Amino acid sequence: MTGGILGSFLDRMTDSSSREWVRKAWEVELENHRNEELLYQARKHKLEEQIEHFEEELRKKFEWEKREREKARVYWKDIQGEPHCLANGRRKYTAQLANLPSTVDAMDACAATPVMINGITYDSPITCENQGYDNISGYWIAGNETICAAYWDFVKPKDCTAPKSGLRRIEAQLSVVHAGEDPEILCLTTPLEINGKTYDHPMACPYWVSPTRNRASIH
Repeated sequence: MTGGILGSFLDRMTDSSSREWVRKAWEVELENHRNEELLYQARKHKLEEQIEHFEEELRKKFEWEKREREKARVYWKDIQGEPHCLANGRRKYTAQLANLPSTVDAMDACAATPVMINGITYDSPITCENQGYDNISGYWIAGNETICAAYWDFVKPKDCTAPKSGLRRIEAQLSVVHAGEDPEILCLTTPLEINGKTYDHPMACPYWVSPTRNRASIH
């Protein structure tokens, strides 16, 4: 009897010690987690401050360079179109940046200097190239290019695409294609108006009639 009472007492002591050990271990784990969270928040706050400082410095740099460009009157010179059209009404242009101050970043100035081509203002080139010795080139793909205005000629209605489909195949020939240009690209970018409806491009440009004539199908 005495042995049973003593054993029960020892069991309770062991259980109590185990619970105390678990409680303390949990408190240590919780404290470690809190410290890690505080450290994470401190690092996050520092990073946000660094990003904010960087963005502010970048904004000041852009504003200063803008004032320098305006003071020097940076502009594009020798604006030239390439001899061949890229698409209907579109041609690639290049120009050189002029009056660029040595204190201004050349590529930033290239990207921020607008140009007018064919009555259209482009805020920025599609790409800039630093060719060295203060030779900065800008490139644009300009629209409203009358010399690239191909059109459809000899428009001929053909058979229906299928019985009762309500669709008819139309064939036409592409005119105003200059030597060295890609007739297929011009074909696929030239619209045609039929019965008051404008089709932006043909369904297909299947074959060539001559080096400067392309026949297309419009459904």
